Amino acid sequence: MEIFWKTAAAAVTAAVLIAVLRKTDGASALTVSLGACVILAAAATIPLRSLRETLDMLTDASGLRSETVSAVMKVCAVGLVTQFCEAYCRESGSFALGKIVEICGSIAALCASAPLLSSVLTVLKELLER
Repeated sequence: MEIFWKTAAAAVTAAVLIAVLRKTDGASALTVSLGACVILAAAATIPLRSLRETLDMLTDASGLRSETVSAVMKVCAVGLVTQFCEAYCRESGSFALGKIVEICGSIAALCASAPLLSSVLTVLKELLER
């Protein structure tokens, strides 16, 4: 939780800097924005290590296949990357490009969720055979 407060404070600081730069040099503002986003996104991945350990423990305890949990994590990752890219495209003024990123993200999420659909069908088949 501590990393959230640090990244939020850094984001507000970067936003103020970007607002000042935008008035005089839009290209520099966009560069600072991208740099801040990359640094803050990297910082946000720090808590994912403990989350992964917790998910591994829950997967082992529940009897779920690791492929199922992995698919859920991939869909979440696709969603987060899509949000980041779409917001950045929108900020840079490329609204159409942002929409294409959303569409591509949706397609990628559907593809990543295929193992989940397979697991659901397997469970349904087992239930119907009983």
